[in-house]
Amino acid sequence: MVSALTPFKPTLTRDYNTSLRGRFFGTGAASPVTRVALCQTNRNGRHPNLKHLLSDHKLQPTIHDTTVTVIDNGEPTTFFIFFKNHKCMPLNDQLGHGWRGDLFIMKMGAYQELVNMQSSDHGLATFAATQ
Repeated sequence: MVSALTPFKPTLTRDYNTSLRGRFFGTGAASPVTRVALCQTNRNGRHPNLKHLLSDHKLQPTIHDTTVTVIDNGEPTTFFIFFKNHKCMPLNDQLGHGWRGDLFIMKMGAYQELVNMQSSDHGLATFAATQ
C-alpha cells in the first residue's frame, strides 16, 4: 500500500514511544477534538499507531493517508491526514460531502517529521479537512 509517510524502519537501537497531539474528526462527535496519538520513534522518524484511535477496525482495517498543504498568508503548513472511509460506516457530519468514517490530522514539521499540533493550527486543520 502506498503511504504519504516515509517507511518506518526499525533500528538496532532502542525505539521509544512519543505522544503527539492531532485533530480528530470522529463520526460520533459534534465537533473536532484534540486527541493524542502514540508514535513509535527512532532515528528514522516517527510512525503513528492509529488503529485504536480510528473506529470500526473490523469493518475497515485499512487506514489511508495523504498530505495536504495549506498556504495561509504566504506561509505553507503541511498536514498528514489519516482516514477511514467505507460505505457501511456512519456518516461524519463534521466533514460533509457524504463522508463515512473517521479522520485524524497531524502536523508535519520542518524535516518531514510528525510534530505536536498547536491550538493555532486547529483552524488550518479544519480547513484542510473540510475542503
